[in-house]
Amino acid sequence: MIAGSAGTCAYTRAGNYTLTGRFMDSLGTVGIHTSPLDVNVPAVPASATALRAAVANGVPPSHNLSGSVPVATYGTPTQYPVPVALAFTLDPPAAGQVGILDSLDPATAQLSVKPVATAADLTASMTGQPTLTLSQVDDTHFTATGGLSTFVTSQATPSTWRQRFLLTGRTITGQPLRAELYLDGPKGNGSTVAYTVTRIDPIYPYAPQATSTR
Repeated sequence: MIAGSAGTCAYTRAGNYTLTGRFMDSLGTVGIHTSPLDVNVPAVPASATALRAAVANGVPPSHNLSGSVPVATYGTPTQYPVPVALAFTLDPPAAGQVGILDSLDPATAQLSVKPVATAADLTASMTGQPTLTLSQVDDTHFTATGGLSTFVTSQATPSTWRQRFLLTGRTITGQPLRAELYLDGPKGNGSTVAYTVTRIDPIYPYAPQATSTR
């Protein structure tokens, strides 16, 4: 509600709105309705979407952006499940554009992950694959974290593994959005795993004794 003869309306979502008001005429009659004013707040289409790896477990990723799908790596994992963090971003409206960004609707978003063994896995359906939960930071930034526990050897490069991440969803106005990322890493060598024997004391600090009841 705006009091006075002038004011500013701030809109957080695109759409069609109707403004009405009341005023007092020269005879002192109050509460007279003004004619309605229709306002259209346009939606600015989302563009330049990007899915990237982010810092996970204190380890910053590196990216290769030369291909059609970005490839990220954290190097050799140091723990299992392998921690991973992702960031999805949309470009905000450019200077001079009037309207509100048609952002991703989190309720429609699904971020799936699939181990890649062959080239066919790069285009295979992601239905039924594990998913990561996407959290909204603001209209242009979304994040997800999780752990990877399933790995397969790449037939093309047996010394490495690859995970495919696919984000699908719709904007607030129903337009489809899609972004993809590959995460690569070196295959570990099981012969380098060191085991340490640790004593675990029994739950009872004394020897069990038999009892009888009559």
